[in-house]
Amino acid sequence: MRGIDLREMTELFAPPETFFDTTWLAEPDQLEALRDARLRAELRRASANPFHARRWARAGFDPASVRTAADLPAAPLYDVAAVRASIEAHPPFGEHQNFLLDGSTGARVYFSDGTTGRTRPTVNVPWDAEMYGVLTGRALWLAGLRPGDLVLNSWTYGTHAAAPFADAGARWVGCVQITASSGAVTPTVKQVELMRDYPVRSVLTFGTHLLNLAEAAAGMGLDPVADFTLRAFPGPSAGLGPKISAAWGVEAYESYGFNEVSYLGIECPARGGLHIQEDAFVVEVVDLETGDPVPDGQLGKVVVTSLWRRGGATVRFDSGDLSRLLPRQRCACGSWLRKMDYFQGRADNMVKLRGTNVWPEAIGKYVAACQDSNGEYHVTAHGQDHREELTVRVESPCDPRRRDEVAAALAGELKTHLGLRINVAVVAVGELDPLTGGGAKKKRFTDERPGCGV
Repeated sequence: MRGIDLREMTELFAPPETFFDTTWLAEPDQLEALRDARLRAELRRASANPFHARRWARAGFDPASVRTAADLPAAPLYDVAAVRASIEAHPPFGEHQNFLLDGSTGARVYFSDGTTGRTRPTVNVPWDAEMYGVLTGRALWLAGLRPGDLVLNSWTYGTHAAAPFADAGARWVGCVQITASSGAVTPTVKQVELMRDYPVRSVLTFGTHLLNLAEAAAGMGLDPVADFTLRAFPGPSAGLGPKISAAWGVEAYESYGFNEVSYLGIECPARGGLHIQEDAFVVEVVDLETGDPVPDGQLGKVVVTSLWRRGGATVRFDSGDLSRLLPRQRCACGSWLRKMDYFQGRADNMVKLRGTNVWPEAIGKYVAACQDSNGEYHVTAHGQDHREELTVRVESPCDPRRRDEVAAALAGELKTHLGLRINVAVVAVGELDPLTGGGAKKKRFTDERPGCGV
């Protein structure tokens, strides 16, 4: 089995300890020249991938015609449906990945935990798996973690990638790890005890679990601010950053990525969006209907091309996630790396309600800001003919006698900011788990309208 040339890896992709003194501070022309050179090399490599070669031939796309990222939209998009079709036609991993299992190298297989459809596998050769660690480690470093810091890895160890890649990212920073996994493996109270008894600087997990830990700590008679040694939470906070910071007294950051690509957008202390790791990705935003690139600042679907893989290839993958690209400018943190907006929702979750396009995640933004909510919610579209309605169920630890009051206040906020009357029902903490699926990636929307089931 071929080993990983770590010297080559760190020369090409600066590890966390050097990235913020080099690539992070590079001038725009340097960043774009590096990105474009890697893009040309990646297209040459991907042309040997049968999945992409067939698609490109059908579309009449010549990868040699691409000189800069501005030329990339000539290549066809592909999405999850195309990946699933490839897997069905060429089981078990698809035409785009089966060739990786020829015995020449080891590989790891992780599965998506998507909100709809069957889970899908992603095969990572050793280089790819280690690169996930480099990219994740940069996010941890940016949030304030440093060599020797003790961290609690509370991502669930299972078939998806979050826990092992958080582990790899922490190793690249030089952190010391306690591997707790989720509350189902190491009870939440036990995790709080570990955080209390050892100088834990951060917990690697998703936003709602951090709030659950704070609630458990308070229930044990502990002060989450005074009785712990936390420094920061790298995210993703899923819009709960202000609540997490208030609960623990430390900064909480956002990030963006998904199973196939690792962290591609990371948040600096200046906030205002997510810096794209441009030495490793080309990120586009395209129109929801036409698939054409949209101007800076316009909402659209995020399309990703990875520049770092050695196994499978990711070239113009239509993620279905909604965001917008922001104009390149020097950030207050000193970086010229381009920013994208925070995650704005899923294109396939859009609901047209009384003539207005609504995304459940837009509702979730105001749920997260509600002081009486723990941030958990689920949106249902229902009704028929011309009497369609949206109902959002919101978890709250408030006294049950206050639920109508909390619901009315949140409904008023939604009406003010979204311009729509949306029904609100407040429920007990944990009651939505059967609907959302629990875990890190929640199902936020169900369409119960006739002929529109999700």
